[in-house]
Amino acid sequence: GDNNYVETQVTTAVIGIFKTDGTLKTIRNATFATGAAKELTMSVKSGESLVYVVANVDVSLFDKVNNLTEFKNVALQLDQSVIPMVGNTTAIIIANATVSYPVYLSRMVAKVSVSKIELELANNGYPNATLNVDKVFLHNAAGTSTIDLKTSNLLTGLDTPGLMNFKADYFGAYERHYFYSFESKLRLVIGGWFKDAGRTPIYTYYPVDIDAKHNNHYALTVKIKGLGVENPGDNWEASGNLKLIMQVVDWESNPIDKEF
Repeated sequence: GDNNYVETQVTTAVIGIFKTDGTLKTIRNATFATGAAKELTMSVKSGESLVYVVANVDVSLFDKVNNLTEFKNVALQLDQSVIPMVGNTTAIIIANATVSYPVYLSRMVAKVSVSKIELELANNGYPNATLNVDKVFLHNAAGTSTIDLKTSNLLTGLDTPGLMNFKADYFGAYERHYFYSFESKLRLVIGGWFKDAGRTPIYTYYPVDIDAKHNNHYALTVKIKGLGVENPGDNWEASGNLKLIMQVVDWESNPIDKEF
């Protein structure tokens, strides 16, 4: 159920070569066909060089870059169908020779997925309750980032299509629900109608807070045992069990003696 093709694919790359003081040597763009080797040979002045590669982004965003600081400060937008990646290395360029260096690319986004939602209402004080989950979404996700992982443009997910996940069945056999976000203190939220016996249904949210780091996959299995919170931004507090033992107490004795 994972989006393996998108998560491992490199289609474009921007390669920035800089002197150790951040001065620009050269910038090159590359496009790779599906299945082709992700390799590029380019002419670079000799000496020690800082090499930065940014993959799967709009290469035109780097057209006006003049130094390493400007290269790092280019703001990238998150597209759920493309995974931006970044990597760097230090290379020693030798005159009149070809040197090879690997650049290991890591995804600039975190992945959050929900593989299973289970209900355990009956054994936790809600024997006649049901929950109809109709959406799963990210809240407080970062939609913009620079390559040094500084993020901005937080999205609520309440009205952002790319951060919503609608499925016909959240409890049966289904593909994994997954989302991407730049690094942020985000939360995944499950929303649905909670109905207890003959009472009026209540729309409730179940938030899961995640300190999301890039290139990390947070795979969730969720057990729902009771009522959630009223708003997606509310903090959920754990509940304990209250066992009530009801007994009828004896009459309080109040004798009344009366003479006429």
